[in-house]
Amino acid sequence: TPLSIPDSDGDGQEDFLDLDSDNDSITDVIEAGGIDADNNGIYDQTNDSNSNGLDDSLEGNALSSPDTDGDGQPDFRDLDSDNDSLGDLFEGGNPDAIDSDNDGVIDIADSDGDGLADSIDTNPSFGGTSIPNPINSDSDSLPNYIDPDSNDNGVFDIIDGQPSLSVLDTNNDGQIDDNTDIDNDGISDAIDTNTSVFGGIPDLIDTDGDTVPDIVDPDSDNDGIPDSIEVFGIENDLDKDGQLDG
Repeated sequence: TPLSIPDSDGDGQEDFLDLDSDNDSITDVIEAGGIDADNNGIYDQTNDSNSNGLDDSLEGNALSSPDTDGDGQPDFRDLDSDNDSLGDLFEGGNPDAIDSDNDGVIDIADSDGDGLADSIDTNPSFGGTSIPNPINSDSDSLPNYIDPDSNDNGVFDIIDGQPSLSVLDTNNDGQIDDNTDIDNDGISDAIDTNTSVFGGIPDLIDTDGDTVPDIVDPDSDNDGIPDSIEVFGIENDLDKDGQLDG
């Protein structure tokens, strides 16, 4: 019996031909830890001495394809790579991505068949053009989609994004405790709004209605006092920039 070839996001392109296998607007090469300086979604090939289509730097040294949250789905197939209840599509921050049904997956339309949804792909041939890197709100080493505290205000994203979900993180590590995921989309069944299909992510909380979700809002209630001070005290944010000192 031949092995089935996965098409994780169901866009008609098998993953091995798909530059964004989970359709979360973050290209596979970035989620796998590769180099893509021109942001076209294709690994920057510098030398292929044996002309086999694989860069010499990858011969016997494939990209690691991390599984940040340890749920069994590598990040390039995981719609919530850090298991913080906030979809990679949102945390990636691509302003061109369209997700009209708010399921954490870009609306499927791919006219050139490269796996990049047309809403983020302006190149009519294989590969994109200047696809934005994932947002890194606090400028640390981790972009938001794999950062448990994206705005460095001392409050885990799982609390900032959905305060009621704190009960799902009993060990207080910033991740949903239960990794059960029957549809293999990387979204814990504890929050997945549809466990029978790829996708299903809840809305985000924006307490003060300023269009900036609490997860990346340094002043979630817009009272003029940074969240970092209200939660941890002024002694931990002496420069009053809304981020914990140090």
